[in-house]
Amino acid sequence: MQKNKRGFTLIELLVVVLIIGILSAVALPQYTKAVAKSRFTQLQTAAKSLKDAMEVYYMANGDYPLHWRELDIEYPGCTESTSGRYMLWCDKFAVDMFESAAANLTLSDTHGLANNGKDLGGGTLKGQAVSYYIVWLDHSEHPGKTECGSKITGLCKSMGF
Repeated sequence: MQKNKRGFTLIELLVVVLIIGILSAVALPQYTKAVAKSRFTQLQTAAKSLKDAMEVYYMANGDYPLHWRELDIEYPGCTESTSGRYMLWCDKFAVDMFESAAANLTLSDTHGLANNGKDLGGGTLKGQAVSYYIVWLDHSEHPGKTECGSKITGLCKSMGF
């Protein structure tokens, strides 16, 4: 009497592991890029709201605000910097009003940075963030101009920059 052997051979198991490895090598970069695009879209949405609020303030007062609290807008989960810089710290991004004394908003994706990017150790937030989005205000040297920067290859191009 002969017993029927059940199960998989070692070769079959190795082939399955190889296929899973190949699929994950292809899928992981695409997943990373999709997550980065989602976060970048969040930066663009926040930038639009903040820019609109700043332009309304400009129309009413003839100049841009010096502090976030002067704007007629609230961002839940965000706190204004108390160190004299024009920073707004949110859960997953930070906004620098007038970065380098220019009339623009620089939004940086702070996901994965220590203490939400507040402890940079001498570096710039824009330089350490996974991605950043700059929008120039209407009464600036580059009205309406937008810029994108990212450590993820092809992110800005895929977002239309």
